[in-house]
Amino acid sequence: MTAYRRLYLPGGTYFFTVAVHERGSRHLVQRAELLKTCVRAEQRLAPFSILAAVIMPDHLHMVWRLPEGDSDYPNRWRRIKTRFSRALPRLGPFAAAGRAGRGERGIWQRRYWEHAVRGEEELAACINYVHFNPVKHGYADRPEDWPHSTYRAWQDRQWRCSPFATSTRRFYKLDQRTDPTVRRPSTGNASMTSPALTLRPATEDDLPFLLALRKATMTEHLRRAGARDDDEHHLARIRHRFEDAHIVWADGRPAGLFKASREAADWRVVQIQIAPAFQGQGLGRRLLSELLEQADARGASVTLSVLQGNPARRLYESLGFTPVEEKEQETEMRYRPGMAPPAA
Repeated sequence: MTAYRRLYLPGGTYFFTVAVHERGSRHLVQRAELLKTCVRAEQRLAPFSILAAVIMPDHLHMVWRLPEGDSDYPNRWRRIKTRFSRALPRLGPFAAAGRAGRGERGIWQRRYWEHAVRGEEELAACINYVHFNPVKHGYADRPEDWPHSTYRAWQDRQWRCSPFATSTRRFYKLDQRTDPTVRRPSTGNASMTSPALTLRPATEDDLPFLLALRKATMTEHLRRAGARDDDEHHLARIRHRFEDAHIVWADGRPAGLFKASREAADWRVVQIQIAPAFQGQGLGRRLLSELLEQADARGASVTLSVLQGNPARRLYESLGFTPVEEKEQETEMRYRPGMAPPAA
């Protein structure tokens, strides 16, 4: 049997998934305050930063950053799990007969999963995964509705207000000007109809939403252009460059899809779809303007295609896209660095 080998990076950033033995139970949320107390106790003993955390009914996710020169996360987790177990009654719903016979409490699964995080994009994806986990599992409509997570603290950058607060105030700061996964604070002149936007990577669990979204936003235009609009075609387009797909969230609600690739000096907007309930609020313009700002900074051109007769073409032209090729069903458009119109 091949031994499981963990990766140890001194001062590293890690994503963890830790689960209880009895999957499907609600043990952790029923004892969430105890678990938080155990985590804080470990931070006092062996400091580390928590960048994101969520406690689910039968598992938890956390993103940690260890101090420089320190890679000992296994002993930290061992002590956290031990404190939690010892604080519970000896006899209770956790007993696992086979493991109890070996002197084990049988509360936690023996193993846990860890992943060394490398780079800003991967960190952003991990933080988003943590915070949207309650929505993914159907326990909340919005991430801020789930009480056992750091979502609100992460949103506001007020880490000292987090239930997992630590004296270590380091936080892996993303570039708020160029990273679309970071919520931007509204200004005093912002319209009440301009919701706060976040993006998170799409997963297989999002396919039902993406299919309904595509049907609601694309069917009319596909039929007008004489293109296919059956489910098979929709799903094929959804899965095209799925690794670049992000779910658009507006004020904590799923509002659309933004799929863009950034390759060398030639970027492409693959798909952008805003749900009808959120149209007319400028979300598409904001997403594209942010992308074009990044493209300008890197000297990259941006291409996209628009179906014939789709009124979105007017938006693209207003942002500086120009037609480069007219096809039977669609028009190919290109934005060149510095072509954005001046602000009004």
